[in-house]
Amino acid sequence: MEAVDIKSLEQHIKTSDVYIAITKANKTFDIPTLNGIAFLTGMGMEEETTKLLAALK
Repeated sequence: MEAVDIKSLEQHIKTSDVYIAITKANKTFDIPTLNGIAFLTGMGMEEETTKLLAALK
């Protein structure tokens, strides 16, 4: 896992398996995008964790 700034996001997406977003993305990507706010707040974290584990299988 690596935190990246929004300006370099597209460069990092090319080599990523999953995108965990803490902001609303202006575009869609060809990899699963998860709700990062759930990991920060704990609300909805179980659902997002399930999605993350499924995406990494």
